[in-house]
Amino acid sequence: MTAETAGGPRPAGERHASWTELFFDLVVVAGVLQLSHLLHDGPAPGDLALYALLYLAFWTTWVCFTVYGNIEARQEWDPSLVVAMLGLAVMVAAVPDIRTEHAVAFAVSYVVLRWLGGRASTASPSPPRTDPPPHARTPARPAPAAPWTRRSAGTPARPTGVGAVGAPGYGRAA
Repeated sequence: MTAETAGGPRPAGERHASWTELFFDLVVVAGVLQLSHLLHDGPAPGDLALYALLYLAFWTTWVCFTVYGNIEARQEWDPSLVVAMLGLAVMVAAVPDIRTEHAVAFAVSYVVLRWLGGRASTASPSPPRTDPPPHARTPARPAPAAPWTRRSAGTPARPTGVGAVGAPGYGRAA
């Protein structure tokens, strides 16, 4: 057992899912499980197309809010995530009778969730980075001299880099 799995200190910048995010994922899994009932009686081509379309709706909604959560990286309760769970619950409830008037509830819920996801991701943009990019933080180092130029007076010039005969690691087990 490592210090990390035992609840020890975690590396800086590492974030784990909150309970709200995990419950949101569970609601999405319930929706996909409900979709599987569309294929229960032997999938016809129309059933497969309907399944693919509805799965795409669930998946894009999940991705929209998951990416937003990962970018924001907040550990606090997020009301937009709870509203998204309620909207997904409406979509899940509409699936069994999707070929009836419940398709309207599914579609309206999907459109509202996509609007809410787009609005949430643009409502509070992340502050601009103030630290320089990694390549600007490291001091410039001069290029190393060619291996054959580093020799003492009187020794013949020969390559000593990796792969050269007699160089460290050439033909020897390390």
